[in-house]
Amino acid sequence: MNSSSPKLSVVMSVKNNFKNYLELSVQSILDQTFNDFEFIIINDGSTDNSKEIIESYKDNRIKFINNHANLGLAVSLNKGLEIAKSEFIARLDSNDSAFPSRLEEQYLFLINNPDYGMVTSSVIHQSEDGSEKISGGYIPDMLIPATLLFRNCVFHSAVMYRKSAIPIAGYNEKCAAEDYDLWTKMIFNWKINIFKDPLTKVRELKSGLRFNTQNKIDSIEIRKKMKNKKLI
Repeated sequence: MNSSSPKLSVVMSVKNNFKNYLELSVQSILDQTFNDFEFIIINDGSTDNSKEIIESYKDNRIKFINNHANLGLAVSLNKGLEIAKSEFIARLDSNDSAFPSRLEEQYLFLINNPDYGMVTSSVIHQSEDGSEKISGGYIPDMLIPATLLFRNCVFHSAVMYRKSAIPIAGYNEKCAAEDYDLWTKMIFNWKINIFKDPLTKVRELKSGLRFNTQNKIDSIEIRKKMKNKKLI
């Protein structure tokens, strides 16, 4: 791999090693069948041993950023995007895991489909009691804009997108639903594809955004803006 120009950038923000998932998450990227990437990991003011865990990896694909205080997910991801050297950005949250072929499958799709700004997939959703189910199933491309009008049908931890498909400012740092906000801006100019088969395992955390009141409030405002723009 030419370290100065990786084909892909993976961006992960870490705030504490919840239930010891961090090592599983990092290793799932390092063990990918596709290996021409840089792995940008931002430690967002963790108060446990997350920083030491990240620094213990000696893989030269890892680019480490340490926030001395917690700045929030959107701010941290924008820091990662700012230094990312590739046009293609893959996301993974630090409590989730990517299946071994995920990066390869998504990268090839975007290379072969230049009119698509993002590709994602259904996920294996693991609840806190350990039970699993498939979530975020297949939606035909033509129906994704209409679906986004009513709900966020895209799992942030399963996406790969073109850097050129997102606003120059990146994620909206004033929005708690920063991922949903990004998709609804992207969809006006780019197509989105959802793979039917899951490529990521997503672990549910009660402290996560699904239980965040501000996220729900901001999501309602995003839907109002979409309706005003008459996307469909």
